[in-house]
Amino acid sequence: MSTQTEKWPAGTPAWVDLGVDDLPAAKAFYSELFGWDYLSGDEEAGGYLLAQLDGQAVGGTGPQAGFQHANCLDHVSGLGQC
Repeated sequence: MSTQTEKWPAGTPAWVDLGVDDLPAAKAFYSELFGWDYLSGDEEAGGYLLAQLDGQAVGGTGPQAGFQHANCLDHVSGLGQC
């Protein structure tokens, strides 16, 4: 995976938040798939984990937020500002 050093073009996916019911399994899966490392937030973060690749934040994973199934929220750059 490469690291983006310039502003993202408008409309480019720039961040992913994933809500899951089995956080340890999701962490293991995405660590194996993408090579991500995770930083745990404090208790106030509610179990949210910051996913990193080569020391750069790439997304987040946390407990489901009231959904019946796992959910994913993609953040898209607006005006190339991400």
